[in-house]
Amino acid sequence: MMADPIPYVTYTRDEAISLFAPHTMLREEAGGQWVILSEVVLCFTTMDAAPGTAYFPNASSFHWVDGLRDPETPSDIPNIPPEVDRGYKPAPQVWLFARPDTTESYTCLGNLGPCRGGTAKRGDLAWRLFELRPPLSTDIYADLINPHDELGKRNIKTAVGTWGIATCASDAEL
Repeated sequence: MMADPIPYVTYTRDEAISLFAPHTMLREEAGGQWVILSEVVLCFTTMDAAPGTAYFPNASSFHWVDGLRDPETPSDIPNIPPEVDRGYKPAPQVWLFARPDTTESYTCLGNLGPCRGGTAKRGDLAWRLFELRPPLSTDIYADLINPHDELGKRNIKTAVGTWGIATCASDAEL
């Protein structure tokens, strides 16, 4: 029996895929950002400050940005696997692995819920919004949205501690 990856544990890309070894790899899409297995889908994303990359608008949501546009695809349609698009039946389990652009290892962040809403577009970029379960811890959230900004990380952690921002999971919930 296959064990689920452990949230907030780091894995190399190959280690993460090998956790699902009993499942057959069907294909990769979007330059390897999506790995589609027979019953599970894995999303690998790199977080950085550059425009046109995936990001977390809050600790319980993930915006996947299609930064590898197919020139044959209209610019408002992201290159997203049908298995993770809204309404796909049966909906597979989708695991999210992310890393700052400064490391090679990915941190398992949990499961992505079904795609919420349609495509959003800004300029030449298209993206989809997913629910993230469980919400990110304050430390992980701060590290991923501000990978190069120590002051920004401290400010987020202070704001969550002071105002109890509900979008972050507390350490007690994890």
